[in-house]
Amino acid sequence: MYKKTRIMFVSVFCLAMLLAVVPGCGPKAPATGKVSGKVTLKGAPVTTGSISLYSLAKGTGASSEFDAQGNFKMDKVPLGKYAVAVEPPIPEIVVGGPPKKIEGIKVPDKYADAATSGLSVEVKEGDNRLDLELK
Repeated sequence: MYKKTRIMFVSVFCLAMLLAVVPGCGPKAPATGKVSGKVTLKGAPVTTGSISLYSLAKGTGASSEFDAQGNFKMDKVPLGKYAVAVEPPIPEIVVGGPPKKIEGIKVPDKYADAATSGLSVEVKEGDNRLDLELK
């Protein structure tokens, strides 16, 4: 009986040690940066919709909605070059009626597509500031 208990204890101990060590054996997480800023259109803050970053090379991206002052913030964005899109808000669907009217500034359509916006950013480790004045 003592031998079975000892074998069980050693087995559980070894399993616990293995589980404690295994999480540190995988690939290292990619380095990231933070991106924050403000988007304005003709001097007025863009307060509805979102800003999105797209990296075709890495297949990664990030996005954030705007606050009431046109500010945005993104954490843990993988490092690299990104195309930028300023996207309109998604209309709220009302059952049995038309979509709700969206308040705020209408951003020109070209900015809604990262391929046509002409906007880009390079994310580096640490804090990155991206202030955009749209025309």
